[in-house]
Amino acid sequence: MIRTYKKDCPARLVIYCKSRPLSRGRISKKHHIYQSLSNQQDQIYWLEQYEPLEIDYPCYIEVTLGFLKSGKSLFPVNPEIGDIDNHVKALLDNLQRAKHIHDDRYVVGVKAHKKWSTANYIDILIWKVTNEKDLL
Repeated sequence: MIRTYKKDCPARLVIYCKSRPLSRGRISKKHHIYQSLSNQQDQIYWLEQYEPLEIDYPCYIEVTLGFLKSGKSLFPVNPEIGDIDNHVKALLDNLQRAKHIHDDRYVVGVKAHKKWSTANYIDILIWKVTNEKDLL
């Protein structure tokens, strides 16, 4: 298991896989809505390589999604990359599945951005929030 620290934040997780947005909800035979995990398996696998953080307090997350450059676009806004809000929703769900966060309701703020890179990766910084000033 791996756990990295940064001086000013309790946790930093860096995983080298392609971020995939949360897929559209599916309806089961019993008419329940569920999310397919088929395209999330590699992200969950790499998150599980870190020692579980087990966060059960308010926290703020900053995430950078790096994508291999394709095409001539200045930013990763291609339709096949997906919407950033769906990437964040998938990441929060997977952080919960990998036992880094007990429940994503503890996340009180998120800063996310997509960028072109020489490798697919997800860089996650997590801060404990104790007051309103921590969010600025």
